[in-house]
Amino acid sequence: MADTYSKEAITTIGARVLFGFETVAGTRPTAMADYTDFVGITSIPDLSTAADKLETTDLSNTRNKTYTKGLTDYGDIEFGVHLSDALYHQYWDETTGIMAKYAIAEAAGKKMWICIDYQGLSNSVYVPVVPQDLIPSGGDVNSVVDSKLRFTVSGDIVPNGADPTEA
Repeated sequence: MADTYSKEAITTIGARVLFGFETVAGTRPTAMADYTDFVGITSIPDLSTAADKLETTDLSNTRNKTYTKGLTDYGDIEFGVHLSDALYHQYWDETTGIMAKYAIAEAAGKKMWICIDYQGLSNSVYVPVVPQDLIPSGGDVNSVVDSKLRFTVSGDIVPNGADPTEA
């Protein structure tokens, strides 16, 4: 069987970082219409965290220690952003902002998801998250104000989910 996948390296050019909310509790959104692009993303965090390694060596072992796979702790993740009024309102608007939508979703037992979609990669990465406050960071003379969008990972990352589908 011939390999039909591209061997060309994936770049960040054209990458999209989107967010969406479950419409049915426990079911990740799959339609593109359920996702919105974040404004001004400049960097994507490393999600390739290794699971803890738990030692299982007992007295019968005479040469080597033994281990088993433990839990993975993604902790908090952060995306770099150029701060803009559009991003600030995307996050803080009282009715349509991320924090307002998250409060409604959480009350209904639903999660927020981030979708990372690299151009040329046949699947997307999905991360269930709890958003943290967006607070402007400092700046220097004659510079763009950069900040961080911080999230706590709230479940299992889906590293190979199908791209969101167009309606």
